Amino acid sequence: MNSAARGYGKLPGSAAHPCLLASVSSPAINAANGSFYSFVTDDMDGQARAGSRDIGADELSVATILRRPGATADVGPNAP
Repeated sequence: MNSAARGYGKLPGSAAHPCLLASVSSPAINAANGSFYSFVTDDMDGQARAGSRDIGADELSVATILRRPGATADVGPNAP
């Protein structure tokens, strides 16, 4: 079964290191136990987690992405 069949899609960007994000058909959407980790208020993209939360690091959202995965140029002695 491929990732799309499991309800995940690739984050646009690096083909070598794609991030798998939950899509609207994922069983992870709104399936997290909301009573745990209430201090986690945003996801890996900086998008708010509100109401019924998704399982995993990414919350399905149409909000603006505030954080992106780091690139090779972001680390090491020559990084900005």
